[in-house]
Amino acid sequence: MSTGPGTGTRLNHLLDNDGSEGVMSKKFVITPGGRRAADVVHQVAPDSVVHVADGRMRHVTRAGEMLRDVGPVPPHEPGVPLMPANVMQPPEQLPDFGTGWITFANFQSGTPLKSFLTTWVVPGAPQTQNGQLLYLFNGLQNSSMILQPVLQWGDNGIFGGDHWCVASWYADGQDGAASYTAPVTVQVGDTLVGRMTRVTGTSGLPLGAVWTCEFVGIAGRAS
Repeated sequence: MSTGPGTGTRLNHLLDNDGSEGVMSKKFVITPGGRRAADVVHQVAPDSVVHVADGRMRHVTRAGEMLRDVGPVPPHEPGVPLMPANVMQPPEQLPDFGTGWITFANFQSGTPLKSFLTTWVVPGAPQTQNGQLLYLFNGLQNSSMILQPVLQWGDNGIFGGDHWCVASWYADGQDGAASYTAPVTVQVGDTLVGRMTRVTGTSGLPLGAVWTCEFVGIAGRAS
């Protein structure tokens, strides 16, 4: 289980160009779980559930009926979580702080968690604008996936810009599928409470226990 209170990257040459001069690839998105093709990154509809099984991520109703097949979730051997090593680049390779999880703290829980909650205040805007993308979050992580309420500055290729906004994410760490809730703009100085809660005995939901992820008091909770 991990918390990543700070991560960031630069968008220059990351969203559309495959690295070959004059050759444009399909569109890419910089998610909190790393860069991936836009066709496997989808917004979660209200009151739907993100369900991962049989190597696929799907959006389903609370009764278990499929709404959308988001895409593959590549297999990963249990053990050390993929993140943050999958998105790290040494600072000496870039003329700034580097990219990936620039600063973070984590812990391994010895018993199953029931909830995880973090409170923080929306900071001031960056003093300079240079195409940076910033993600601030707490999160729960297994060996390959991360569930996280995320505060964002910058454009990730789907939403965002020169302002702060929040959304919940469930992302794979191997370029696979990712899901997010509708972004909501927040203001400098706002107090945010990012909360993930394990819910059991959910009436009408045949998928067993689920985790909810939300900013308390802000619309857009995901399960």
